[in-house]
Amino acid sequence: MRSWPIAASTFAFTAVTWAQQLPANATRDQLIDAALTAHEQGNHILALDLAQRAGRMLMRAPLRQFIAVELQELGRVAEALEAARQCVTEAEADHSLQHRRAVIRTCRQLVTALESRARSTTERPLEPPPHPADATTTQPANEPHTLVVRPQRE
Repeated sequence: MRSWPIAASTFAFTAVTWAQQLPANATRDQLIDAALTAHEQGNHILALDLAQRAGRMLMRAPLRQFIAVELQELGRVAEALEAARQCVTEAEADHSLQHRRAVIRTCRQLVTALESRARSTTERPLEPPPHPADATTTQPANEPHTLVVRPQRE
């Protein structure tokens, strides 16, 4: 008996319900606390949404760093890379930032990791459809003709 799909859906529903209980005029700190909780629970969509809401009130480098991590967790590499680069720029410009060196270092590490990931996941250009000479036709018993295309060699 598998209970994990039920548990996962219950968890997702609970996290969304909990977030909806935040007042519309929730403070930035409340939103950040809720985003951190959602992150710890693995609900990165909710964590990102809450962090972005907090950022609309006031964006600072540590929150930008958090957003970059959430975007990375969701596989949104290009957006995460942009957020990480902004984090570096903002942290370098903000001399009053607590733990400024650590934030800069972490955001730079994120940029490096995301650049590497972006290079390894670049999209291949679309290939033209196969030429009819590269295809063979087979006819399994009692089935219509099926076109089988040979795989491309890389």
